[in-house]
Amino acid sequence: MKHVKHLFLIRKIILILAVLNLQLIGSIFLATQTVKANTTSEHFYTSLISTYTVDNQGDTRVEHAFRIRNLTPEYYINRYSMSLGTDAIRDISVTSGQDQIEANITQGNNGTSIEIEFADQIVGKDKIREFRVSYLNPVMSEINGQVLETFIPAMSGEQFYNEHQVILITPLQFGHPSRIKPEEYSIKQDGQTFVLSYNNLGNEGVSAIFGSQQIFNLSIRYHLQNPNNQPAITQVSLPPDTPYQNVIYQLLEPKPKQIESDVDGNWIATYYLSANETIEVQIEAIAKINLEEINPHLNIKPLSEHLSSQPYWEIGNQEITQAATQNQDAYSIYKYVVDTLNYTQEDLTQRLERLGAVEALRNPDLATCQEFSDLFIALARANSIPARRATGYAHSNDPILQPLSLVTDVLHAWPEYYDQEKNSWIPIDPTWGSTMKGVDYFHQFDLKHIVFAYNGRSSRLPLAAGNYKLPNQESKDLTIKFGTEFPETEAEFEILLEPKKVLGFINLPSWYDLVIINRTGSAWYNNQLNINSENERVQNYPSQENFTLLPWETRNLSIQVFNDDNFFPREDTVIIELVQGDSDIQEKFTVKTIKPVTANISQFITQLTQDENQQKISLPISFAQEQAYLLLGILAVTFAVATGGILVSKRKKQSTLRRESEEPQKESH
Repeated sequence: MKHVKHLFLIRKIILILAVLNLQLIGSIFLATQTVKANTTSEHFYTSLISTYTVDNQGDTRVEHAFRIRNLTPEYYINRYSMSLGTDAIRDISVTSGQDQIEANITQGNNGTSIEIEFADQIVGKDKIREFRVSYLNPVMSEINGQVLETFIPAMSGEQFYNEHQVILITPLQFGHPSRIKPEEYSIKQDGQTFVLSYNNLGNEGVSAIFGSQQIFNLSIRYHLQNPNNQPAITQVSLPPDTPYQNVIYQLLEPKPKQIESDVDGNWIATYYLSANETIEVQIEAIAKINLEEINPHLNIKPLSEHLSSQPYWEIGNQEITQAATQNQDAYSIYKYVVDTLNYTQEDLTQRLERLGAVEALRNPDLATCQEFSDLFIALARANSIPARRATGYAHSNDPILQPLSLVTDVLHAWPEYYDQEKNSWIPIDPTWGSTMKGVDYFHQFDLKHIVFAYNGRSSRLPLAAGNYKLPNQESKDLTIKFGTEFPETEAEFEILLEPKKVLGFINLPSWYDLVIINRTGSAWYNNQLNINSENERVQNYPSQENFTLLPWETRNLSIQVFNDDNFFPREDTVIIELVQGDSDIQEKFTVKTIKPVTANISQFITQLTQDENQQKISLPISFAQEQAYLLLGILAVTFAVATGGILVSKRKKQSTLRRESEEPQKESH
């Protein structure tokens, strides 16, 4: 009997040792693993409730409440780690019930790592460990004026959370979100706050914008230099109006010789520089950025150049073609770029060479915003989707989650593609879509991007503001601050009518230069020009509709005014009307009119005297042979006088040269 008891005791001890050994093995194994290990879904059921509370200053208090249930009796959690994509968080706290838990916290350029070791052991099937991680994140949300923007990245290891509820609490004053992704949420008012809830977010992040527009104050300098011994022409791009952006210029000094819009909608300013001249152009402007289109008429129709191969957009390359075949629509291309490229860990204070689309595929870990943009554009164009690059400024208060790559004055680049169904250019940001971990920058853009220039016809030009520097100069030429008010402006135009001249001093009857000057720093669209006369014998010209006047632009038009029965100059009155919205500006001018001349002579004179930047307004007219003879006689006399003057001048010059050539000969004797 005693032998049997001893045997039973020995078996019990062996069984206990076996259980302890299994527990020890599980503990040792889990000590090197986190909740994100592959065994998590098999051995644990993890629920997470993440609450983000934004205060009136824009700081976000974050609390993650974990509830981890054991699915087997053999495994339990003794260590947990989580990583956050920013190093800006502070006041980190880990608690379990009322107990504070020490955590190993590491912060650096790659973000913040929180390592938690649990002193106790919660063993057994269906046993539950609960703990909370809380911290203050000052960069997750931002309040500027009446706009609140919140971006919540997806949680690291999101795929291992069986349930993840996200709660966003915002001040009541900002109201409901103007735009939010994902869109499947519930909202309720709780006192002085709104509470938005996602029952099971999955592996997505949240992008929420409260407010529909943002204001920025811009201060920009351009450094222009002509190192040659002859006069030169140089051009710069000014921040333009876009479908989502309006710009009012308060200062542009010195004024350019000309401002015009190119095929991509850039505003190109032309300056004339004297020999060896250096100038500094200063700009003070206010930009308004909208979530919805405010200038749909600025959605230019795509050109063939928006589908062509360019340096950095090598659509004929085999690697590009292969990737394009597998990703044929805009969203698939966006996802491919986001999933394929990784933002570089190189030192961005140094100038990094722009790789282009092909080299980006070959070096996916060296990508900056330029490579994200170039790869998207190349793949889109390879699929016959018009695409272009926007360069400019993007506000970021977290260089890890929202990096800015163009070193010069911290600029940014992002692509746009043309949606044929919407007839609109759609801005997207695959760079931030990658670094923001789950935030959708394809279906929802933000109020932080300011366009300085578009690259569509060319992959390089025009350069954006901030890139116009003197050789070996590293000056800070951009200062961008949030504004509070976008001023209302009224149209102010000056209309001049001046006789057209031959050889610079002879007035031509019936031929006039119409000059329209925009005296404001705003662009005015859909202008209508009407030219009428008080005298019925003066022919009326067709109206000019829907033309644009850019800030401080001077528009030159050539017009011809004729009467029906008078061969010699005769006075009359022309009424010029410029209509801009509800504003109607009228000016009266006294003109001298004559009966029409032959078409060929008219065309010849116009081409002879018209500036290359002028626009001609003309009508089909009848012609009088007598008037043609008269005009030819005037031209012949003018030519004879001018030729005689030139011959006299030449003779005088030859006489002078002859005397000068004789003087040295006398001195040599």
